[in-house]
Amino acid sequence: MKTKVTLQVGKADLGRIGFTERMRRMIEERLPKFFPETPVVTLNLEKIWRGNLRWTIEEKGEKKRYVKMACGKRGAHSRKRKLDGRREAMFKFIQTQNRPAMYALQEVFFSRSEWVIVEVLELIEGAITLDELLKRGVEKEKGLCGQGAIDFLDCFQTAGKNLAENVRKVHVTLPTEQSIGTEMYQKWESRKTWPELYHNALRNIVDRLDVYASVHEKHPIIGDKDQARLREIADGMLSRWLGKESRLSLVHGDLNSTNVMVHEAVPFSPDIILIDFSPRVHLGEPRWDDGRLVADLLQLHFETGSGLVRKFIDSFINTSEYISGDTLYREGLCWGVFAMTLLKLFPKGRPIKDEQVATRYLENSFRILEQGYFSWE
Repeated sequence: MKTKVTLQVGKADLGRIGFTERMRRMIEERLPKFFPETPVVTLNLEKIWRGNLRWTIEEKGEKKRYVKMACGKRGAHSRKRKLDGRREAMFKFIQTQNRPAMYALQEVFFSRSEWVIVEVLELIEGAITLDELLKRGVEKEKGLCGQGAIDFLDCFQTAGKNLAENVRKVHVTLPTEQSIGTEMYQKWESRKTWPELYHNALRNIVDRLDVYASVHEKHPIIGDKDQARLREIADGMLSRWLGKESRLSLVHGDLNSTNVMVHEAVPFSPDIILIDFSPRVHLGEPRWDDGRLVADLLQLHFETGSGLVRKFIDSFINTSEYISGDTLYREGLCWGVFAMTLLKLFPKGRPIKDEQVATRYLENSFRILEQGYFSWE
């Protein structure tokens, strides 16, 4: 029995991101071997973003798996090398949680100059994202008062602490460990010293500014002066962080509230899973990683004005600062705030649609970046 794979795309135009018929055939022909006992596998397209696709596989009417794909032309071997390092880093971290590997499949398909990277994420029963948990918590918070409200907020304080401890497990995984991207790190170490590596990690962020903040695009909120202001801030942060190469560690690379999974029935359990490690960044500054998460949560704070979200952020930051023992922790968060500011405000990222929220987000980001450390005041 051969498994039949079909792709349900709805009204989506996959051609605009370069998804070709050859790519479709590669998926339909090669994916069945990973589902040998399933006669029909139907992938339902859920999301498209910058050459990436996310599908869901349902069983008996319930979502059981996410399937992520990245596709493109040329560069398949280069992408595979990066993917190898990512896979090793991801599995290493998953092992620290004593949980079964969530990524059941990770493979590069390529034909001629076209390639598709496929990942299958098996969903743990009852798992929801941190983003969903916080939004549900904000709604529930509105109906509570007195001691009930205090106890409820304390639960989210515990959740923030648990998340900080889980993220820390990633950041204490050193790049010198042989099980983490061994070949990649050996190549780097043979050519570069650690200061050069750290400088390159910093410069890589600055060089990628134009991905989001194109000087040729007008923005309804951010004018030319503000764009120049952001660039000046980036250069200032760059100069302050040079020479701190001992801080390099494994990082998640795309830490935000949709890439943190918790259990719906026991949402404040320390049993937290991080998913979707970035394929581009596995070596970097851990405080930038945390800053991306904090900056992402700030959007929900500005949208809702919820004390619950603020308490969660405070708990995450305070715990992270304490267990890391890092005197520069709050300064390091600025890089993450900066990166998410570009992502959440510029047209090529995922801009905030509500102009009032976006304006508050920008003003708050400038305040944090210009003072050089994270604070609420």
